[in-house]
Amino acid sequence: MHFDTPAQVISNLSLVLVCAYALWRGQRSEWWGAVLTFAAWTLTPLLQDVSRLENVQLAIFAVDGTYTVGLLGLALRSQRFWPLWAAAFMILEVIMHVAMLIDHQVRARAYFIGMEIFSYLALGALLIGTWLESPRRWPRLSLPTA
Repeated sequence: MHFDTPAQVISNLSLVLVCAYALWRGQRSEWWGAVLTFAAWTLTPLLQDVSRLENVQLAIFAVDGTYTVGLLGLALRSQRFWPLWAAAFMILEVIMHVAMLIDHQVRARAYFIGMEIFSYLALGALLIGTWLESPRRWPRLSLPTA
């Protein structure tokens, strides 16, 4: 994790808050989602090749591909809706990697902005899914007994 720019601080803070919320309020699907998300977001800056940002980041491509497969597996095993949305956003991110591999005219700026947008959307899916699916979100009503 990097803390050099305000954007990196916001990114890291968002990651920690959403994953902590999913671990705190979520159930098994949300716990696995938080672990997968935290691992992918933590590995990405560590594996980034900053010396050649204009090239495809193959190590990040591998992390995103693994994260996508993990989310797809979670979506297939879970009754929750959010892993499917998160996996769909990550598939779009993987498509950005493939587009950069196929066509070198895709600019690095578009490549990184697209990947950032889809990563935040996947993180948002985890957040919204945890909030909507949490059994602790709804107050329990106790009916008076006779």
